Amino acid sequence: MSKEVIQTAGYAGKSSLLERLFLTSDSVGGWISVVIGCVSLGQGLSLGLGSLRRLGSGGFPFGVGVLLVALGALLIIGSLRNGGEPARIPIKVSSFLILAALASFAVLLPLFGMIPSATVLMLFVSAAVTGRLAWADVIYALAISIAAVLVFINGLGLALPAIRWPL
Repeated sequence: MSKEVIQTAGYAGKSSLLERLFLTSDSVGGWISVVIGCVSLGQGLSLGLGSLRRLGSGGFPFGVGVLLVALGALLIIGSLRNGGEPARIPIKVSSFLILAALASFAVLLPLFGMIPSATVLMLFVSAAVTGRLAWADVIYALAISIAAVLVFINGLGLALPAIRWPL
C-alpha cells in the first residue's frame, strides 16, 4: 500500500474496506479497546464471577471488559461507515511519561501502598498533560489518592494497604 493511499484513507471517500477497518485512527482505537476488553474478560472469568447477590472478584473486570469490547466495536463500526483520518503514531515525551506513570504505579503499589503509588501516578500524568508540576498538582494528586483509597479499599473492599513502609 502506498503512502498516498494511506494519507487519503478517510478524506476522499476512496478508501477500501480494509483501510477503514484497520488504518483509521478510530479503527485502531477500537481494536485496542477490543483487545484490552478481551483480556479483561478472560481475567474476570478466571477469577470467578460470583452471583448477582455476591459478586465475585472477577465481576468488575468482566463488566469492564464487556464495556470495552462494546465501545471498541462501536468505534470500528463507525470507522467502517464513515472512514476517518489515517492513523499516525505520535511519539512524544508525554507518551513516555504516561508509560512511566503506569510502570511506577505497578512497582510502587506492593511496596508502599495505594496513597504513595497513586500520588506518583497522578504527578506523572499531570506532568505529561500540562508539561509542568506545581504545588496545586501535588495537592490534587494527594486528594485523588485519598479518594482512590476511599473508593477501592473502603468502598469496594480491595485487599490493598493504604500506606505501607517497607523499612
